Amino acid sequence: MGERTSAATSAGYIAHAAFGFCVLIPLVELGRAASWPPYRPELGLVAIAMVVTVPLHLYLVWYAVRDVPAPRGRVVFALLLVTSSVAACVIGETWTLMLAFAALGGFLVLPLRAAVPVLAGCWGLVLLVSTGYAESWSPLYFSFSVVFRAIALYGLIWLVAAHRRLVAARDRLRDAAVVRERTRIAGELHDVVAPVLERAVAATADTLPTVVADFRATLLQARRIIGGYRRLSRARDLDTAVALLAAAGVPTELRTTGVDLDAPATPDFRAALRSAITDVLTRDDRGPATILVAPGEDEPRITVEQPAVHRA
Repeated sequence: MGERTSAATSAGYIAHAAFGFCVLIPLVELGRAASWPPYRPELGLVAIAMVVTVPLHLYLVWYAVRDVPAPRGRVVFALLLVTSSVAACVIGETWTLMLAFAALGGFLVLPLRAAVPVLAGCWGLVLLVSTGYAESWSPLYFSFSVVFRAIALYGLIWLVAAHRRLVAARDRLRDAAVVRERTRIAGELHDVVAPVLERAVAATADTLPTVVADFRATLLQARRIIGGYRRLSRARDLDTAVALLAAAGVPTELRTTGVDLDAPATPDFRAALRSAITDVLTRDDRGPATILVAPGEDEPRITVEQPAVHRA
């Protein structure tokens, strides 16, 4: 539980850091307009344009870093694109770098095939409105900066969202493994206890001592099963491995022969299991896999059978 809370907190910190970075850049651009003499006359227009466009941009980023679709995201993006383009035409070169946020909005709410033309359009608009002051940067620099800034910001936001997805997937896999283990334990307990209960219902005075002895043996067996669960049994680790490979797109079957799955999973057993999983996940061609667990000298021997995938 503590590990889950720590991961969620870490994801929250990263999301807030990315959002804060997107807040900082407009402030830097406003400072650039105020400090650079050729741009100073447009400072008022820049401030007004930022008041209009920056909230739209931050709205899209706020939802993107949480990996949640923004409500009415495409409408907000359309407003951002229109207002940013009008500001670029009215203000000119002073506003060009802010077009990166309009291009970024396309990547956040549109499919890639639609976002790339938006980026290209912003790049062309930068070339159109840049004047290239003799003492300033060239229009090519501005256009490159817009493309680079949009892609860099999108990469950062994508990584934050991907981190959230990985944390959520890990939690789901862990919960699924726990449910599978509990279901297996419940099934084993039922198989052990149910026959004794049936004999107890039909017990007579003559058979009662035998039923009591069976109850004692059953109680010991049930304690062993539950104790194996509490000690993180081999079965639990194997169920987790199967769930992990299935989540990675590798349907996996588990086969065991003569191995006590209720026994605790030792560090050597887990290391062998991790090695087998890593081998499957690092293969170029992935197909259905079978995890084979057989008796070994000290620890069970774990091998993975995976037929090669033939592609046309």
